[in-house]
Amino acid sequence: MTWFSEKEQYNCHLICRPDHVTKNLPNSIQFHGSIQDFSIFKPWKNIAGRVKVRDLVYQYDIDIIHIFYAEPNALWVSSFPKYIPIILTTRGSDVLVGLKHFISRPGIKYKILKWSYQKALNRINVITSTSNLQSEFLMSNFNLTTNPEIIRTGIETSRIQPEKKSKKIIFFPRNMKPIYDHELALQAIEMLPEEIKLNYEFVFVNKDSQDQDYVHIIEEQMAVLHMDNISFNDSLKQEAYFEILASAALVVMTPKSDGSPVSGMEAIAAGAKLILPNLNYDSDLFDLAYFYQSGQASELCQTIQNALKETTKKITSDYQLKVDRNLEMQKIDHLYDTLF
Repeated sequence: MTWFSEKEQYNCHLICRPDHVTKNLPNSIQFHGSIQDFSIFKPWKNIAGRVKVRDLVYQYDIDIIHIFYAEPNALWVSSFPKYIPIILTTRGSDVLVGLKHFISRPGIKYKILKWSYQKALNRINVITSTSNLQSEFLMSNFNLTTNPEIIRTGIETSRIQPEKKSKKIIFFPRNMKPIYDHELALQAIEMLPEEIKLNYEFVFVNKDSQDQDYVHIIEEQMAVLHMDNISFNDSLKQEAYFEILASAALVVMTPKSDGSPVSGMEAIAAGAKLILPNLNYDSDLFDLAYFYQSGQASELCQTIQNALKETTKKITSDYQLKVDRNLEMQKIDHLYDTLF
């Protein structure tokens, strides 16, 4: 959104779910508050949201509606004016957790949900996904007439320069949510040899997560380890995040489900070694990563040791081009042009 809002030819307007309201939007994006999730089973609750969308379309002469996240936002498609073209961008957990949750479950409720999403997805003009796995899942489960286009979120490569690693930091950059399984990371840390446990700093972030129940679980597990060199920080501003990334010897991610994590691309671009679970990541983006058996703390522990011993794998200029946000946003820009 920021990329397009800074272009003179675009005026960007945003509404979102209540959970996604933020104070950190740039002034170039006009924020119009939130609407409740679309309800299939209580349609009278949708009236206020439908009126709000309709009024914004007329008041600001909206040309294109761009939906982020299929689940649950794609369901609003039935309430949008039929003459307005719609783009949907899906993300990893959005499709591989959200939509997958009900796709194989029995019962009339889930059949209605699947039918509703299928109808909504086929009303959308263009679907883009950030990984091949999302595209394959959508094609095989919702009878789409055309394949979703693979357009990555991309990263700001100009701000991430590979630097010599000067600090012994092992960085865990994912948000504090159960899906990112930080309990597993802490179990693996506990198993590490004393030499590593004493000589590295283990950095976690997003202590200010909205899911404070999960934060407390992680804090309790950290306390049990009795290690002074585990730091748990609030969400980092961009510059502080890039600074840690540039210094990190190793970046570790332990999600139960994933798409194409931006933080993973940033780690590789910054010259850090990256560890991921074996979750069918797109090989062209993450072939430089080290992989462990998902959910296995002992194997993660061994993978951390192996990665620390090995020489950093050299990144190429081709990789920088693959993940460059500017190039990926130009693909979206082209799609907009075809729909105007």
